[in-house]
Amino acid sequence: MSTALLNIPQNSFARLAPLSRIRVSGNDRQRFLHNFCTNEVKLLPSGEAVEAFFVDVRSRVLAHGWILAGDQNHEIWSIPGNEAALLKHLQKYVITEDVSFESLSESSVSFAIFSDDVASPLSLPVDSWPRQNCHHRTLPLPGSPNSPVVHVLKIVWAGVNILICSVNKDHAALFAKSLTSAGFSETNDLSFRQLRLAERWPVVGMDITDDHLAPEADRNSSAISYRKGCYLGQEPIARLDAMGHVNKSIRTLIVSGPASLLAGAQVQREGTGILGTVSSVEPLGDSLALVMGMIRTHGINLAAGLSVVDQNGNTLQASLP
Repeated sequence: MSTALLNIPQNSFARLAPLSRIRVSGNDRQRFLHNFCTNEVKLLPSGEAVEAFFVDVRSRVLAHGWILAGDQNHEIWSIPGNEAALLKHLQKYVITEDVSFESLSESSVSFAIFSDDVASPLSLPVDSWPRQNCHHRTLPLPGSPNSPVVHVLKIVWAGVNILICSVNKDHAALFAKSLTSAGFSETNDLSFRQLRLAERWPVVGMDITDDHLAPEADRNSSAISYRKGCYLGQEPIARLDAMGHVNKSIRTLIVSGPASLLAGAQVQREGTGILGTVSSVEPLGDSLALVMGMIRTHGINLAAGLSVVDQNGNTLQASLP
């Protein structure tokens, strides 16, 4: 999707709604995570990160986010779904493995930085990192005499560089001040939320639930490895891969109408009927919105004839980005 409609403010930062952050420790942590997620973790070098789903034995989605590999521990970061359910799920399978889990979510505050050159506030030029992968660093908090750290995850959503930064909540004000002093302006998190939809990044419990199979998120190339070998939930995913398609997938649409009336709206196509329901909405302007939802896609031409019926029963034109 072109980001021209999003108007991403460069050299800016935003405080994010709380993210889920789980620290995974122990000598067996890498092998354990590898066996219970959809992507390759066993060979993931320290300092890199990978997108993955955590699924049950039926390949139903329990969680989705990033796994960050470190020398001393790994971490799982995600836009919150049901963190307690994920922890319960993982702990259920710990038998003799040396692995433990600790939630850092309530003690952390997260920010997003939008810039192609953040060398000034973080001594970390984004362009020196490969664009095709996720990477992370743990860095000293700028200007602090007590050496607290900021955890930085670099991602690319819809072609836009984003640094997601997590700091202890006691140091959040200091971190924000250091960014402002470096010439970065604080803005709201609208751009981050818009980019999430442009990237088709689902939130578990809202856009995708444990009623859905991981491939229905249609993030197979970035979040599912078909070469890693056995893991919990692999067989249904492999069968879908062999079949060649799923019947429904997450899609983002641009709708000619106000965002305030589109939550839960029905997506339809002329001559086909109802395809699905809008699960996420973000405004692009007074009468233009970006929406996302799980809709029927197999055998359906989505290039034309799409519309959305809003909460007032109005039929609004919709199109793929």
